[in-house]
Amino acid sequence: MSFTALSLAALLIASPSTTSSSSALPLPSSSAAVSTLSSARIHAEQDHLRRLAIWAASNVVAGGVLLWVSTPAVSPLSTSQVPQQLQGVAIQSLAWGGINLVICGVGAVFAPTPTSDRGVALAAEDDLGKVLWTNAGLDVGYMFAGGTMIAAGAAGAAPQVDWQSHGAGVMVQGAGLLALDVIAVWSSGPREEALQALPYITPTAP
Repeated sequence: MSFTALSLAALLIASPSTTSSSSALPLPSSSAAVSTLSSARIHAEQDHLRRLAIWAASNVVAGGVLLWVSTPAVSPLSTSQVPQQLQGVAIQSLAWGGINLVICGVGAVFAPTPTSDRGVALAAEDDLGKVLWTNAGLDVGYMFAGGTMIAAGAAGAAPQVDWQSHGAGVMVQGAGLLALDVIAVWSSGPREEALQALPYITPTAP
């Protein structure tokens, strides 16, 4: 979808306003190009939410299983087979996975609709980019916080196993979310550039 949208915008910008032969294909209007780019943004947001939902659901399942097998009171395995140090990772996986599933649900309910207004589409794309970059910065912060917790445990903070286990869990979550946000940011930039390059045409009222 993104490749089609960028190709559409490039054709609109590069081609002359008049055609030299009747066999030439008609060019889309600026409003049509904006609608295409706007739809591409919405599809990209939906793809991002789907990837986040898969990551979140995987964390809930893996976290639940890991918590079960690493809890001596309920696990059929001995602590020598599955170390209790993994309990913090399991708890973090469950917590972050549950929160991210709620975010995905809210995003699905309040899905945006395409627009043919260049200003509205450009503002929406710009807002998306800002949110994704902010999230990426927070993801790095999560990883740093997790690393600090691990270091604190190694330095003697008690209980050491909890500090290190939960720290490792936070680092895993931060790294996973960072990868997802970077993928989404990568696709947002070209769409915003294409919108900025389009000539502005005020949409006519129906």
